[in-house]
Amino acid sequence: MEINDLTVKFLIITSSIIVGFLAGYFAVYAFNKFPGSWFRDYGESAIKDDETGKKFLTKEAKRVNSYPWKPALAMIFTVICIKLGMEDWQFAIPAIVAIWVIVEIIISDRLYMIIPDQFIILLAVTGFGFIPFYDNFMEPIWGALLGMAPMMLIYLIGKLLFKKEIMGFGDVKLMAALGFLLGPFGIILTFIIGFISSGSFFGVALLMKKIKMKDEEPLGPFLGIAAILYLVFYKDLHMFLNIV
Repeated sequence: MEINDLTVKFLIITSSIIVGFLAGYFAVYAFNKFPGSWFRDYGESAIKDDETGKKFLTKEAKRVNSYPWKPALAMIFTVICIKLGMEDWQFAIPAIVAIWVIVEIIISDRLYMIIPDQFIILLAVTGFGFIPFYDNFMEPIWGALLGMAPMMLIYLIGKLLFKKEIMGFGDVKLMAALGFLLGPFGIILTFIIGFISSGSFFGVALLMKKIKMKDEEPLGPFLGIAAILYLVFYKDLHMFLNIV
């Protein structure tokens, strides 16, 4: 969408600042208020005695500190809202909602190595907002299948060969939901960037002796950040590919 009218530009920028501030502020506030049961593994009901357990099983405890995360996320969301809103406000609406949910997923997986099904369902629902931007209605379906298939294969290989989960099933569901949002091209790019960035991070962390080989680290944050980058630079990427 080309925007020539200064009044329209002003309204979009003003709305973007308001929405960005509220999105960043509410991302932290909402995460601290979600039911603790969302962050438990299946079948886990007893309250843990350690600090991690106390931190997520009660709404009163702060899972994420207000400072610096509220202002930091508010600033990030504001910049994203302005960019997407100026390019195409119709695309910006589902994109901002999806990015907000992905941020919640990143925080959850980073803190607790759990991706609640509630987030996955909400993320998948936002995928319907992107259907008008596909050439046909089958693209999100193929995207979901392409996102789920390789992750399911990795999950099953770990179960069969190593008799343990080398990757959580939450990552499988996450990639299926992201595939429904991003379509075939987007989910393939997310898969590649997510795995390369995670592999690089773990490699450097191992060399610096920040983690050990037996340590478990979440994959979701890397996949989530890759998906956010694709949504933010969606127009730029497709414009570049059309030129090339």
